[in-house]
Amino acid sequence: MSAGSRTRVLLIAVFGTALALVGLVRWAGRIAGRAAVSAAPVRSGAPPRTGEPARAAAGAPELSFYRALGRGAAAPGRRDATPPAEGRSMSPAPGDVVPPVGAYLVQVMATRDQGQAERLHDRLSRRGYASSIVEDDVPGGPIYRVRIGRWKERGPADAMAKTIRDKEGLEPWVLQEGGP
Repeated sequence: MSAGSRTRVLLIAVFGTALALVGLVRWAGRIAGRAAVSAAPVRSGAPPRTGEPARAAAGAPELSFYRALGRGAAAPGRRDATPPAEGRSMSPAPGDVVPPVGAYLVQVMATRDQGQAERLHDRLSRRGYASSIVEDDVPGGPIYRVRIGRWKERGPADAMAKTIRDKEGLEPWVLQEGGP
């Protein structure tokens, strides 16, 4: 057998194996889909819709993105980040979170460039900081403020500002909202 025919036989064998694997995966997906649909709760006697995602076993709660986070609709002009699942986040402890009046927070940036504020917010969120963007309408156009946390006392806010300064190379400052 020549080198050319060996190569041809090898290519046909590889192609045939790949085709068989794709077929098996599709077949297994269809069987798994049928099993999930049969385990799904029946909606008022109607047959399951095609393309509908399979539901978990009957009685399991249906959660939307916001229900899973424990939030209702987001406040206008404000986007809160969810810290990454892996590792410990840099968000304040639940007992330290307070209402806006008199709360201390760390402001990392104030800019008129929405894109720049969103890039910094995304960067901080990816690194585990509970950052948010607050949009304020002022004469001359909106200002986007990138902020982290809310604390009852200034000490934890100063510690967070130092962490941001040391680890992220930014120049944050501590603010007190509204004042008592």
